[in-house]
Amino acid sequence: MRRLRVDAARAGDVPALVDMVAEFRAEVAAVSSVPFDAGHTADLLGGLIASPSGFVAVVRNHACAPVGCLVAAVGDYPFAPVAAADELIFYIAPEWRGGRAALDLLASYEAWAVSVGAAIVGLTHTGKSCAALYRRAGFAPVEQKYIKKMGD
Repeated sequence: MRRLRVDAARAGDVPALVDMVAEFRAEVAAVSSVPFDAGHTADLLGGLIASPSGFVAVVRNHACAPVGCLVAAVGDYPFAPVAAADELIFYIAPEWRGGRAALDLLASYEAWAVSVGAAIVGLTHTGKSCAALYRRAGFAPVEQKYIKKMGD
């Protein structure tokens, strides 16, 4: 069995994280039509790694290379005076899926959310198999987001 480890991302992980965002976009057809800029993404990820309001965790393989990630940020919830954590990307490379890595990422995300005082923790999914995982972890569906690229 392949042993994977979840830990906090470091600045040196940013290039691999940008690659994972690109892989996610390639895998999810609807997202691939939305603009993407690798430099902007790298700046965002670097800022979240350095900020207490950001959460960037990576799954590392036996060679310590990043093969998955969960990226989130905490901010004010718009409808009540509480903090809410919101996931930006949750991705594990296909060849590394199927073990405990996703559950370990979720547990790490929840622990961070509690540590920064978040009263609400949000996740999104692409309509693939994540819904069952999220339900098992205690999350309930609230809505599904639709996006449209403007200007075309």
